[in-house]
Amino acid sequence: MSGISVQGSYNAFPSTGKREITSFSESKNRSYLQPYSSNSVFQGDELKEALTSLLTISSGDSKKEIQIQWIESNSDLIKSHVDRRIQLFFKQAILCYNTSFNFEAKAAEDQIGSGRTVKFKDHTFRTQAAHSSTLPCLCAQLRNEDGSIDSSESGVFLRHSQTYTYDNSTVDLPDCVNKTDTYIDGKKEQKGRLRTEALDLINNVASGILNPNKATIEFLKRFKEVLEASLISLALDDLRYYVIKRFYLPKVNHALAQFGDCPELFDQILGVRLNAQNKESILREIVYRERFKIIQRAQEIESLVAKRILDAQNKIFPKRQKKTLNTVDKDLRFAILSQSRSSLQRRLSKLFCTSMDQLLTSFDNKNRSKKVKNSESFFEKHKKEISVLMRDIRAYFRELEKLELTYRSQLFSRLRRNFKNWTQNDLVKAFKKQFPSDPMSQSTVSRLESGSRSPHSINYKTPANQRQKEVDISIATKMAQIFGVDPGLFLAGLITSDELS
Repeated sequence: MSGISVQGSYNAFPSTGKREITSFSESKNRSYLQPYSSNSVFQGDELKEALTSLLTISSGDSKKEIQIQWIESNSDLIKSHVDRRIQLFFKQAILCYNTSFNFEAKAAEDQIGSGRTVKFKDHTFRTQAAHSSTLPCLCAQLRNEDGSIDSSESGVFLRHSQTYTYDNSTVDLPDCVNKTDTYIDGKKEQKGRLRTEALDLINNVASGILNPNKATIEFLKRFKEVLEASLISLALDDLRYYVIKRFYLPKVNHALAQFGDCPELFDQILGVRLNAQNKESILREIVYRERFKIIQRAQEIESLVAKRILDAQNKIFPKRQKKTLNTVDKDLRFAILSQSRSSLQRRLSKLFCTSMDQLLTSFDNKNRSKKVKNSESFFEKHKKEISVLMRDIRAYFRELEKLELTYRSQLFSRLRRNFKNWTQNDLVKAFKKQFPSDPMSQSTVSRLESGSRSPHSINYKTPANQRQKEVDISIATKMAQIFGVDPGLFLAGLITSDELS
């Protein structure tokens, strides 16, 4: 159960040096491979419909004019593509913030989606699956206390976590858009290009020199500089010049103005609402600190679960070693999901990009019962390994559950101490004023905050349930009213109180 940790252990996923491409397929027999938990955008029938409309209107135009009109017909997707690049950098900065790693940018090792060539009415239109992330694949090396880098081991950072999946999701766009990305991003260690600039910022974030918010604003400034330099170096009739001038630069300029004047945009990306008037900056510091910590550990756990599943597969099938989740055997997927109750099954389906229904759509009605029997036989044959795997998976997800409860407790404590500057007795008075019939005491407040304290080696005579009290949804809602904050701040969005199996 080892892996790369934001706390400092090594990564479970060594770099493969090659790209795994997951293509979208309309075939029901391949539906179990569809990564529906990614946010890739694939243009299906609507692409041909758009081309039909385009060529009906533009039949007399030159090839370049038709290409430009095609680019314009994708304007909303292109703008969204740039927005995603900004948001993904911010989320990536959160994961790397104050960690013990030095990061390197590798070529993407995963690509969810693929391009195609469409020949239509004597015209050829090519799309490419464009990564929205500037740094789709980060490799981490441990940074020693003296600042030196331990290059003996390196691994792909948090591979198969949800954020990593988003970083490797793509948008199906005209090929000139992806070529624009390639040009502005540059290759490894290419100075003056965005990937090198972004990597420099990520390492400053990892060292604590910049926080994720400031790093994102700096990223936008450097993004703008790279775009302006590109306009100077590219020919005016180059379609990449058109894409930058028409879409990228205006979008970055707008975002830079927005983020500089409106820190609430970071709140929107994090999914929090802060309405504290004069104390909003204090509240933002409190909430962000706790959110950053829980996001880091949650993504780490997702990566570890993926690694544990792959380890089990490679033990069951020693002659076909696999390294990515979309290669996990269907029978093993079926066994894992069938051994999970509904709440855990939903979470594994999201991580796995596979549901029970999707697995069964690979077979017609006649063969489904046979498939279920075969899967049951598979489970019996490998029962010991699968049972140990399920035990470990449940342990990871219980940690996620505990993580969310600890988050609420820590937020509760910091809101009392740092936001309101209250003693525990002050909080009791404020609570009693609004909820006079509800029980509340100083000892209850202490128990509610006990989950925020670091564990230590003291052996208590009293059981934990007498020393600790969960900040459940009911309590969190009332406390939000007492503190004058949005109740959603107490919901980290990982796990509520669903029963684990």
